[in-house]
Amino acid sequence: MTEICLTRNATSLLRDVEHAYAVGEKVAGLKPVFSQGAIDPFRVFRSHRVIANDIVEGEDAVWREQLDLLLGALSALHIGGLQAEGAEIWRDPEGQFVWELLCHPAVIAYYERHYPFAPPLLLRAAGDRRLPDTYRSQWQAELEQEGFDAAYRQFLHLNARFISNDVIGYFIELLDDFYVFDTHIDEFRRVLEQPARLGGWLTRPDRWQLLEGMASFYEFALDLDQYLAALEFPMLRGHVWLHFAYWFGNGGARMEEVALWLQNAVAHAAEDESIDGAELGEALARLRAPQRYPLVLIEQAAEVLGPWLEIERSGRAIERRLSIALKRSGSLFGPPKSALRSPLNQAG
Repeated sequence: MTEICLTRNATSLLRDVEHAYAVGEKVAGLKPVFSQGAIDPFRVFRSHRVIANDIVEGEDAVWREQLDLLLGALSALHIGGLQAEGAEIWRDPEGQFVWELLCHPAVIAYYERHYPFAPPLLLRAAGDRRLPDTYRSQWQAELEQEGFDAAYRQFLHLNARFISNDVIGYFIELLDDFYVFDTHIDEFRRVLEQPARLGGWLTRPDRWQLLEGMASFYEFALDLDQYLAALEFPMLRGHVWLHFAYWFGNGGARMEEVALWLQNAVAHAAEDESIDGAELGEALARLRAPQRYPLVLIEQAAEVLGPWLEIERSGRAIERRLSIALKRSGSLFGPPKSALRSPLNQAG
């Protein structure tokens, strides 16, 4: 395996995380996009929603998957404290390409506008030493607390389950407006709303995996909500929430609409006796709400997260919901001393 060694001077736990996520392999797979003049990164990492019936296929699909996995891996390393002490990981030869990739205009457009994902904004701010002092001090304090490593390992187990479960993977591709097994999300919604069509729809191979994926996604949401509610580390809670937020309605207007549909479609999942429909609906509502689990972190890093907060209609909705919560707690750019005791900041 190609080693990138971002964690050479980090803890053994973070070195294990880098190895498990095969960061080096993903970087090596992406280098042709940026090192060969014949390949246009802006075309590869375009939004597939701009042009009607745009199909991402071939090497473009592979490169986009590698980028998604790399950004997720870097987010997981950040959550574990990779840059908490301001280590110059990007300045080493092994990390320089990763830094240049994070800062490439085509990649920035990919995670800021096309498929809004907040963690790379924190990664870049850490690398540029733009993280607010209050953010860094509270983050560092949590990293040193007893129990943090165990809580972080729980996140790693949840994340591994999310990215390694094939049927969840098929289902979130569907949520992201791609065709999966010749099915678009609009057709999938109509089938769920008109059960009489289900039999005919299932005659096509593999479509049953979308139904299984939906059930698995809901089960994951319940477990993620339970994990976040029990966490005693507000910054870790915010980092983990941001890591998954795209899939729960905080990835632009399209994903906000999809999240609302997921919440309204709970009745279909409730037909499975192992799932409590009311509990699931409440969990999805909590996972959608930025004033719930990530509020402490967003208070500390609102300026850094500005591009994500402002994106499209979803960003404006986030800002509207946050403005109410932040007015109650005192300030947009720094919480009052009582912030950690505020009911808004209590998960559960």
